[in-house]
Amino acid sequence: EAVAHGHIDLAKWLVTHAGVDPIVERDAEGDTVLSTAAFNGKFEILKWLLQDCGMEPLLHNRNHDVGKTPFLWTIENDHLNITKWLVEHYNCDVTQADNTGDTAVHIAGFFGHVHILKWLSEEMGMSLAVTTETNTTAAILAAWNGKLECLQYLVEKVPRLLFAEDSAVKPR
Repeated sequence: EAVAHGHIDLAKWLVTHAGVDPIVERDAEGDTVLSTAAFNGKFEILKWLLQDCGMEPLLHNRNHDVGKTPFLWTIENDHLNITKWLVEHYNCDVTQADNTGDTAVHIAGFFGHVHILKWLSEEMGMSLAVTTETNTTAAILAAWNGKLECLQYLVEKVPRLLFAEDSAVKPR
């Protein structure tokens, strides 16, 4: 809870004085402290965990989830400043996918984060036509979740994107 609420002094105390190991510690849902920090956008705690506690940013940190890394959690919860920092300082692969094949493009489209889609496409060179293992595009996910602005952007950039059979790009 200290991490989820951004109490870095409390988190540091728990590690240094109470014997809490941030690498193995999990909450009731199976989340590591790193995944909790990324999910909640707690940048200072995330930096401390990576730089001082030796945690790895590419680990799939949720036992009960589909295999999202801290990078993908920052995309889902619209923490673009942290996303960019992870790419810059830890070379996080922007094309990475979770266990279902959802990439950052799919997640940003589903949750309606147009500015993240623009960053991924225009600054990072990621294809907006990438499909999941079930041949789903970000445009289909945006439409399914009622994210009109994302859908408009995606279809403007790749006009036939709604039709997954026209998308031939698969995540690595």
